[in-house]
Amino acid sequence: MPDLNMRSREAFSDNVDWFPNLAEDVVHHALGLAGEAGEVANVVKKYDRGTMTREKMIAELEQELPDVLTYLFSIAGMFGINLEEAYDSKRQFNDNRFRKAAA
Repeated sequence: MPDLNMRSREAFSDNVDWFPNLAEDVVHHALGLAGEAGEVANVVKKYDRGTMTREKMIAELEQELPDVLTYLFSIAGMFGINLEEAYDSKRQFNDNRFRKAAA
């Protein structure tokens, strides 16, 4: 199974191949990430207000969440950010922070 860093390099490489003029445009990728996260939120909103079934929400999320990941991976790949290490570090930070708050 590929690791997150391989996915990040892969996503960045895809951007270089597919959209060479935008591959290193962090503003474009950050706005794309925000837009896709908004689409995820919109799906959940429709479910929350009762206009979408749970099954439909899951099907829609299966389409939208990979778009979020693609932009996230692209940004990480652009700057050589090690997502696995960053995630592990942030998770440990949050565990310490919230475990103390819950005690």
